[in-house]
Amino acid sequence: MEILLVGTNDEIAFEWVSKYWYYRNLRIARNIKKSTLPESKRAVILYGGGHTYLLKQMLKDDESIKVIQYGDWSE
Repeated sequence: MEILLVGTNDEIAFEWVSKYWYYRNLRIARNIKKSTLPESKRAVILYGGGHTYLLKQMLKDDESIKVIQYGDWSE
């Protein structure tokens, strides 16, 4: 558990990494929204599995975007 010793008492390394991960996913979601034009019917966007949960949460309220995972349509 040496990772807990990195950083100061106010902000340990794990806290910084988790904030950055959330921020990174916010930027990805924003870029997805900006890059899909209103007249676009389909877009393929590939990201690693670690991003899936947060991106689905961030994009679920946008009715113009439907998130489908690979396994949901490939069968």
